[in-house]
Amino acid sequence: VGGVNGLEGASLTGVLGTVNFFGRGERVFASAQFGEDVTALDLAGSRPYAFGTPWTLGFQVQKERLDLDAVSGRPPYTHDEWAVRAQAQRALGGRATVWAGYALSTVRIEAHEVEMQPAGYGRRRESELSSTVRFDGWDHPWKPLRGLRATGSVQSAVGTVDYAKARARSFALAPLAQRLAL
Repeated sequence: VGGVNGLEGASLTGVLGTVNFFGRGERVFASAQFGEDVTALDLAGSRPYAFGTPWTLGFQVQKERLDLDAVSGRPPYTHDEWAVRAQAQRALGGRATVWAGYALSTVRIEAHEVEMQPAGYGRRRESELSSTVRFDGWDHPWKPLRGLRATGSVQSAVGTVDYAKARARSFALAPLAQRLAL
């Protein structure tokens, strides 16, 4: 597939994804994008019931390079990033799921045509730990009319930039008519 956008310029993208890769429900995904200002590679996979347990284990490896033009007084620069992620997921009963993940990434932002790199440019390493719990109490997965769906998540990262973030979301549906919900 080819395309053009204002940030990445012209590029070609190829995507391959499959479910049940080795006959046990494995998911595999690969994509590649090459263009005048962008190179992006992504490989991911997951395996349900890993090692005979009720856990689904997964991984993702990502590499992205983006060359950006000068804008608003900033010099032209390159954003180069690679990341490795691992995640685990498990059902808690019939309607709840717990998810945990770890990511390690290296980001390099390098200005061109300057003698000294501006503040905030350079190389940084980030390590992130996250977890999510989700409850799905909707009465139908595609056409729900009633129920509650709630998600809570926590993220923390250490590295050049340290942060912690917590988020909670919920959605409730109540039927108004036979095919209408609020």
